[in-house]
Amino acid sequence: HTSRRSWAAAVTKLEDGDSGRYVRLNRLIDQVISEPDECRYFIMPELALPARWFVRIARKLQSRGISLITGIEYQQANVNEVRNQIWASLTHDGLGFPSLMIYQQDKQRAALHEEEKLYKKAGLKLVAQRTWPLPSPQIIQHGNLCFAMLVCSELTNVNYRAALPGKIDALFVLEWNQDTETFN
Repeated sequence: HTSRRSWAAAVTKLEDGDSGRYVRLNRLIDQVISEPDECRYFIMPELALPARWFVRIARKLQSRGISLITGIEYQQANVNEVRNQIWASLTHDGLGFPSLMIYQQDKQRAALHEEEKLYKKAGLKLVAQRTWPLPSPQIIQHGNLCFAMLVCSELTNVNYRAALPGKIDALFVLEWNQDTETFN
């Protein structure tokens, strides 16, 4: 769980005061890994994980054949711009040994409230490092599963969704907000 305080710390580039956050996350992952039922994907919300924790968490999950799909805390693009990204660590053993394939996808546009909050809190604007070839996000084939990923408000964009039916088995939508009215 990412608190508003952790969000603000990431946006303003200050130290996160939530010292127990990493411990809580590891407890959750240990619980998932210890379950006897086979879990193939561990999905976390938008902005859930500091980038510096990603590889460590991905490797821990990989030890049980679990892929990680998570939102990464805002990444600084330049002085006044940040990126909101999904990072996916997909387990793979096609090379004859277990490995990870890393995929990164940018949120294409800030949500209305996100744009306002970023600007008010730190004078920032959301930008995408890589834009999609329209009309839809990348379709990823991982083993027998074909899926696509969207970040929060991207779900409301009909153009992003229109090209996906019949081409994917799952659509992962990572979100972190309480604006449920937009999705009604």
